[in-house]
Amino acid sequence: MPSSDYAAFRRALETRNATLALALAADLPTVELADALALCLVLADRDPARFGRAAVRLAARWYRELPRVDLAEAQLLLALLGALPSAPAAEALEALAAARGRRDLAEAVRRWQVERAR
Repeated sequence: MPSSDYAAFRRALETRNATLALALAADLPTVELADALALCLVLADRDPARFGRAAVRLAARWYRELPRVDLAEAQLLLALLGALPSAPAAEALEALAAARGRRDLAEAVRRWQVERAR
């Protein structure tokens, strides 16, 4: 069962409140890669000034946590993050995550796209 701090963080992501989500994430002992991606996506929309740095940190985690990331994937990931929040970049990022077998990452992108469409 998630802690109340984690539940509050998830609610902040769902409501796309970047400032609150960042503050809550700072208080969590760990933030899973999918949640870090969700936060990065919210920043792409809501806080572009912080997005660039968050995107670089997310890419570094992607490289560390996913096995066998090669140069082509590294370049693609950074290019897709740099092209956000465009829909084609988001769709390609979702496809990249799915191709890596990371349904949690693909789902984070899909949820973000659904929320943006509202």
